[in-house]
Amino acid sequence: MQVVTSALLAGLVLANVSAQTFVVDINNGPGANYTSLATAAANAPDGAVLIVRAGSYPGMTISGKGLKVLADPGVIVFGTTPSAAGVAVAGVPTGKSVVIQGITVASGFPGWAGRVSLFNCQGSVLLDRLGVSASVFGVLTAQQCNAVLVKDASSPTASLRTELTQSNVAFENSRISVSSGSALSVTGGTVQLRDCNVLAGVFVAPANAIVMTGGEVRILGNTTLQAGITGQPQTCIGGTGTVRHEPSVTFTNGAPFGASIVASAEVMPRMRATFAGGQVAAELHGTPGSIGVIALGLIGQPVPIPGIPDPLWIDSGSTFLLSFGVFAPGVPVTHNLPWVSGPVPAVRAVWQGIALDANGGMQLSNPSLTILP
Repeated sequence: MQVVTSALLAGLVLANVSAQTFVVDINNGPGANYTSLATAAANAPDGAVLIVRAGSYPGMTISGKGLKVLADPGVIVFGTTPSAAGVAVAGVPTGKSVVIQGITVASGFPGWAGRVSLFNCQGSVLLDRLGVSASVFGVLTAQQCNAVLVKDASSPTASLRTELTQSNVAFENSRISVSSGSALSVTGGTVQLRDCNVLAGVFVAPANAIVMTGGEVRILGNTTLQAGITGQPQTCIGGTGTVRHEPSVTFTNGAPFGASIVASAEVMPRMRATFAGGQVAAELHGTPGSIGVIALGLIGQPVPIPGIPDPLWIDSGSTFLLSFGVFAPGVPVTHNLPWVSGPVPAVRAVWQGIALDANGGMQLSNPSLTILP
């Protein structure tokens, strides 16, 4: 295993090597290359890293390239007009990734939304620890995006409405909420939710937590969906589409599904990887008695596999199989990967599990993102 682990670490680092690193500091402190985040995002070369120091910055657009934007604590990005996004990402090419870590979106004026807009991205977009300023509401939109991973998005005192159109998006440990209306809108594409809270608004009119116009939604782990307005007839998921959910999912404030939702309950493999104390702890949960396999690699475009209901998110050329085991009741298959920070910042890695049952059936878990320092 040590040989495999060493090769894995070397492969991840080499694949994540960036050409250049630039410091963005609105206060023009020592070592700053830019004072404007918008200018830095526009001018940085493909594959570069932007280290953003604390401060409030007018919005940025990343277009047609890969880029890592790594924010120090206290970085706030705001739109400069009511309709402008604080963070806009467009046209990421196949094989490229945009990583945005630690940014809090805000508005440039009271009553405006803090917006994150993703459009027509063939490559991947990774949003890690996306925050929303307490004084505004946030809006996350994705249109025609092949692979979006959102991890640890939090808005405990603000709302984050999410609108997804013909996109493949996976959320982990995130809170999607609104004060009025539906929290998550899905039009086509596929959406996965693991250990998330999706909370519809309680003002004005009844609302679904999720409203669908076609597409597929997969709900895993300890996810909670809450329809709007207690005591009024409502469904947590409305519209038309297909939903698969684990029995552990909680539905509140109404019936789980509308009449045109095709829903099924089943135990599915779910993946969770977290970094702390110099190592990644990966857990794969599944049906007791089945075999679990933990895999790690670089993110790729979700690839359908015949006979398996969910796609493979890991690039097949970078996949390492790390741990094997048999699921016991309440006991996951695990793997611990030591990680020492090196010269390459924000090494991106995606974990995904495989479950094999006694009849030869196979299922894939949700993808789980880690951005390693």
